[in-house]
Amino acid sequence: MSSFNLTVIAPEGVIYDEKADMVVVPGKEGELGILSRHIPLISGLKKGEVRIKKEGEEKKIEIEKGFMKVDKEGVEILIK
Repeated sequence: MSSFNLTVIAPEGVIYDEKADMVVVPGKEGELGILSRHIPLISGLKKGEVRIKKEGEEKKIEIEKGFMKVDKEGVEILIK
């Protein structure tokens, strides 16, 4: 599986800045799964968990709300 750059930023600073194989986020209209080479996208996020999958392992980050930007450089998620 191809990986991409993923950065998760909270008010206290960067909490994740590594490669990821997949990220699943709680979008305003439902869950969004992002893989490498996803089309460009900007989405608001609602309360839930961000699930980061890398090399068969999964990391979960609880969020209240936020925004996600997907582009050719990777994925940036701003959370609260």
